Amino acid sequence: MAKNYVADKDVLLELAGGALALTQGLGNGEEVESDRRAMGALKLEILDTKDTEIDYNATLKRIKTLRSKYERD
Repeated sequence: MAKNYVADKDVLLELAGGALALTQGLGNGEEVESDRRAMGALKLEILDTKDTEIDYNATLKRIKTLRSKYERD
């Protein structure tokens, strides 16, 4: 079965958007704002990168690193 790069890109965009949503209601502290900018930049990077050129695993790791700060158990 062929790799579905479009689906991978969509998953990464959903996760990045979800990471941004996790920071809603947390105020405008310096760290939260910095993380919002980083997540927004990452989402734009995913959008701007051709689907076949995205390093799925590396990008997923970056998203998970940012998300982990705001996810609740």
